Amino acid sequence: MGKKKKEEMAAQRAKFMTDVLPTKIPEKKAERIFNLMEEFAGYGFNKSHSCAYALLAYQTAYLKNALSRRIHGRPPDLGSRQHRESREVHQ
Repeated sequence: MGKKKKEEMAAQRAKFMTDVLPTKIPEKKAERIFNLMEEFAGYGFNKSHSCAYALLAYQTAYLKNALSRRIHGRPPDLGSRQHRESREVHQ
């Protein structure tokens, strides 16, 4: 469904409609179901992945902030003299 090839989608629609006939589901309802699946195939997979990545980024940022405070007592001051000297030594 997610390949977006017109010929394949048409073949899948025909197969779906043929397989639905014995189930006593009305043809209009079966067409509506397939249209919903087809619409989801266009964006649903990408949308679910972007939501998962956003959640992971949020959790990572939260933990980084929470653990930084717990381990170091406070977030690192990136403008401090000690940080500048440390950065110069490691370059």
